This record gives sequence, structure tokens and C-alpha cells, in this order.
Amino acid sequence: MLALAACAPPQAPGGDGPDAGGVPLESVCETDAHCPAGMVCEGCGDVGRTCLPGCRVDAQCPTNMKCNALVLCTECPCAPGWCDLDPCRDVDGDGYVPTRGTQCPGKQQGDCDDARKSVNPGQREVCANGLDDDCDGNPDARDDACRTCGSDQRYCSANRDCGQSATCDRGCCEPCVTPPDPVCDVGQCVLSAGVNPDTGCALPPVCGDCTGCPGTVSRVCGLNGATYDNACLAQAAGTQVLYQGPCLAGEQQRCAGPEDCNESQYCRNAALDGGFDGRCTKRYSCVQDDDCALAVRETALCPDGGIAPLGCSGLRCVTRCQ
Repeated sequence: MLALAACAPPQAPGGDGPDAGGVPLESVCETDAHCPAGMVCEGCGDVGRTCLPGCRVDAQCPTNMKCNALVLCTECPCAPGWCDLDPCRDVDGDGYVPTRGTQCPGKQQGDCDDARKSVNPGQREVCANGLDDDCDGNPDARDDACRTCGSDQRYCSANRDCGQSATCDRGCCEPCVTPPDPVCDVGQCVLSAGVNPDTGCALPPVCGDCTGCPGTVSRVCGLNGATYDNACLAQAAGTQVLYQGPCLAGEQQRCAGPEDCNESQYCRNAALDGGFDGRCTKRYSCVQDDDCALAVRETALCPDGGIAPLGCSGLRCVTRCQ
């Protein structure tokens, strides 16, 4: 944007104009270094130089601002530029900038909320959270990805909002469909196959060899998000025990970060190929050492006062002091 700037010439002490008494004004500055922050040293011909609000280069502006040099001066003295918000600023660091029509290398345009990393044109709309997550101008039920819930339905932003045996479908809680039991061979039993990580609903159950499992009940949570009466039954279902006790609501459901999980969970990376496959998992439980950096909130100290390294032992995050 081009701006017009007009500044009245500086007045001589005790005079009425810039050359009162025929004597040029004494200089109040010689270079920009003599001026306060946010000002530059400028003059008019033989008139003494003075400090004016403005800039010449970006370094003379505050953080997140640039020096806009598109100034058309109509009178002097006049600063060569002024500090303006950097059109390529990315306050939340999500790779998107609010400005449209400005080329910003390495950044994409159209961020409608530069204070929220989870809001930009690259996100999917999260229904019923009051935000326009994908910046298309249509928040929540107004977005094509969402719908208006019936009078007997609850609005939701994620599966965790719907409780047990229900899933969040385009912003509305829908009961999970109970899959039928398989026909098992003699000596086999019907066992849970866990939960669908995308919907939180139960996957179709499987047949397992339970003949050698005790009838005692000591519930465990499997790595597939299902609760079993004991560890033997979890093994018969083909899953690993993740921790003692029943699974938490939302266990092993897909997540992008801790905000997608319940307070007592963290977002574990279940990918084995170097990518990311987030699954909500009970805090302090783990499968590998890397999980513990996410699972543990507190910073533990070793006896010598140093920060205790964390590792996964027996599916539990523990400190490993020397």
C-alpha cells in the first residue's frame, strides 16, 4: 500500500520558521543511531536534521513487523518508510499466514485464526467446537462435513464426547452397531477383537482357543483397546496386555495430539515405520521407550539431583538412574 506522508519542518528555537534570523537550524541528529528506537534521522536541504517516526530497514522495526518503504512524501522532512505488520508472519507456526495475495516462501495462505495451530485451511472441520477449523467460512454444522443433530442426539467434536458404545458421526453422537458373534469351533470361545481406532466402536469379535485359560477374573486392558477378564484371554484374542485393569474410555482411538484424548491419557505413536499413528493411551503405560517422553508429565530427579531418564519396563514408564 502506498502512503502519503507530510511533516511540518522543524521550528527554530525562539523563531517562527526553519530559517528564522537567516540561520539554519542546528542538527538534532546526524545518523539514525542518534535517534530513539522506531525513529530515523531526516532533514530538508540546509535545514537541520531531526528524528522522525519511521524506518529504513526491517531491523529498525519490532518483532513480527517489516519496514514498508512505499512512502510518497509531499513535504519534508519525511521518513523513508514506516513499520508495518509482516505480511508473512505466522504467529502460531502452523505453516499458514493470514495474508492473501502476498507471496510468502515456505508458507501457505488463508489462516483465519493465527493464534490457533489447529485452525487453518489444511485442517478438517471439527464439528460442535465453535471454530471454523478449516477456514472455509462455515463453522460446525454449517460445514458440509457436519450435520444438524436430532432432538435426541448429542452434539460432539470427537468420539470421547459420546461416552461408551457411541461414536461421533459428523458432529452428532450415534450408537455403535453391535457386530454379530462369529460361529466358533468346539473348544473355542468368542473374544473381543478390540475397537475401531477411527470410530471407537467394537470391531467384529473373533474366535480364540480359551481351553487353557483360568476362570478367575483379573481384568486387563489389551493393546487393541479391549478389556479381558485375564491375561490368558487377551493372549487368546491375539493381543498384548498393555496394563492391569479395565481399559479407559477412548483407549486406542486415533489422535493427532493430547488434546484429542481424555485427561488421563496421552497420544502414543503406534507407528512402526517411522511415521505417525497416534492412539490415545493411559498415562504411564508404554510399549517402547519413546512412549515415555509423552506419557509422563512430571520431571523426575535422580538421587544425584540430575534429571532421571525414562524408559519402558514391563509396559510401565520407569526412571533409570545410574
